[in-house]
Amino acid sequence: MSRPLTATCHFDAPDLQTDAEGVTRVTVHGCARQVTAGQPVVPFRTLRLLLPPGCTATGVVARTQSPASKLPGAWRLELGREPAAFAAAPFSQPVAPVPAALPVPYALAELVSVQRMAGYDLAVIRVYPLAYAPDTRSLTFASDVTVEILLSPAPAQTFGALAGRIPPSPHSGERQRVAAAADNPAALSAYPTVAPEAAPDPSAHYLLVTRAALLPAFQPLLDQKTGAGLTVHAETMENVTNQFAGIDDAERLRTFIRHAYTAWGVRYVLLGGDISTVPYRGVYAACSGTVYTKMPSDLYFACLDGSWNHNGNAVWAEPCDGETGGDVDLLPEVCVGRAPVDTAAEVTNFVARCLALEQSPAPRFQACFAGEYLFDAYNVEAQGGNALDALLPAFSNSHCPVAWLDDRPLTIPVWGTADALAALNRSPLLVAHAGHADFYTVMRFSRSNLNLLTNPTPFLLYSTGCHAGEFDNGPGADCIAEELVKRYARGAFAVLANAREGWYDSKAEERYSGEFQIRFFDRLLSDEKTSIGVAHQLAMQDLLGSVETSGINMPYRWCTFGITLFGDPHQLVRVPLSLRFRATPAERMVTWNSWPNRTYSVYRATDLTVAPGVCIASNVPATSPLNVYTDSVPNLIRAFYRVAAE
Repeated sequence: MSRPLTATCHFDAPDLQTDAEGVTRVTVHGCARQVTAGQPVVPFRTLRLLLPPGCTATGVVARTQSPASKLPGAWRLELGREPAAFAAAPFSQPVAPVPAALPVPYALAELVSVQRMAGYDLAVIRVYPLAYAPDTRSLTFASDVTVEILLSPAPAQTFGALAGRIPPSPHSGERQRVAAAADNPAALSAYPTVAPEAAPDPSAHYLLVTRAALLPAFQPLLDQKTGAGLTVHAETMENVTNQFAGIDDAERLRTFIRHAYTAWGVRYVLLGGDISTVPYRGVYAACSGTVYTKMPSDLYFACLDGSWNHNGNAVWAEPCDGETGGDVDLLPEVCVGRAPVDTAAEVTNFVARCLALEQSPAPRFQACFAGEYLFDAYNVEAQGGNALDALLPAFSNSHCPVAWLDDRPLTIPVWGTADALAALNRSPLLVAHAGHADFYTVMRFSRSNLNLLTNPTPFLLYSTGCHAGEFDNGPGADCIAEELVKRYARGAFAVLANAREGWYDSKAEERYSGEFQIRFFDRLLSDEKTSIGVAHQLAMQDLLGSVETSGINMPYRWCTFGITLFGDPHQLVRVPLSLRFRATPAERMVTWNSWPNRTYSVYRATDLTVAPGVCIASNVPATSPLNVYTDSVPNLIRAFYRVAAE
């Protein structure tokens, strides 16, 4: 008999905003929105529930805790639109509404998939607080929904590298990571534990895979990792292909990484080469009439359970290619970045960028936002700047000044190549781009302009544009994201870019690709010790409930596979958790967003050029969700404070 696992979601009252045309956009705090072309857009919350050992999910049922209430009025909800590409011109057309007599959604909750992280199974469920009846235009709201997952005994599993399945990690660090990802972390108590010293610590292990001829040029980077306290492992592709089984080099490499994770506890993996040195996996992606069967994706090397090709055909990562015919594994065990280098000279350039960030003599924390007019998609004047506006809370909370390149409110470009290069040459630390791109061009400059970059210190660029990260073209045909991290002595220390198209909504430009960008910077700027690989990984984890498992439009799935990190996944972007002035002599309180299981130090200075100032408190424990510290010294006329994680 199956055993139930339950959880209850509590929802705030919905916010309904009706425009001049009588169309209502409904939102609920803490919820994403289900967007299907032609269907009413409804909010949902993602639950990730850790399953008990030896069990699998067979279904989900839901009930309201108290009777659902009908909202007064007749509502015409916003309809989902076809995703538009950040291409040279929009190529898809709006779709007609899909007639629907039944409420949308059709149930209070649905089981999306069962995912696996560090050997633990998590059920991913969408829970819907609102139901919409299109025929009567009525909305029904449930403030409390209890979800019950039906469980049954899981079939016996074979663990190990060749089996393609990872056993539950006993290490406390991995268990904490699973607990942070699950909405029922107490369920971990059902799993056995071992002494911490008996299991490798994944957060302390770093792996480089490259070919033998390039390995010496990477040594300064490996030395820096060793100096930072990491245990470094380096392996050549020649040895990987000779010693590990697989139908091709990509599978052999993934089998080796799985071995490195389970045997050594590797957490960070740098793929040290372009595709002629380190292979990639081509995967299935479909959206707005475009279908790829071999879109390049390095996520294959991060998510280590299952084969990603359950049906054994020539197309990988279809929604039916998971272990039992469900979805493939989308919760990474390791953080993966790619150094897209072909020669020792390119390795030297790449490594120099990584080391320059660590060795920068002065703290540097400023950003550049580049927003483009996105053409007249569906007779809507879409703007990339609108998408970038959604990044501002994370940057503002971190007291990061932002310089803008912005076409708004005009419908013609107001900034160009010279402006973009000048902005980058002022050495911002973080750069966010929402606009058009292609294989050769990003932020309105091309590969031929890269020799004009003179930025003294490197930057991180995250672009939502199309094809800027198309890295599967071999030597001599490198995309602009690759060139930015390796061609010259100046440029980026890391780039996040799309291997194929990026996607947006013509009336909500921050949707799809922009949501991944938002989540990345939210994660990166929330903790002084977050690496870019971890931030990228957590952004995908945050949006897991939106990833589609069927249909012809799957933009979230596309983005999950296609956003590629060109850079060192362990690279830290050190940002102040709090930097604020004492506005009046009496104002002595310092606040910051804390991180679980951390302690903090608070510094005070009377001169901005003094770094970091005088430590006025140390070993301050984290309090959720906000830490508050009051300076004991009153009546300082001038002071500013910085908080650092210990």
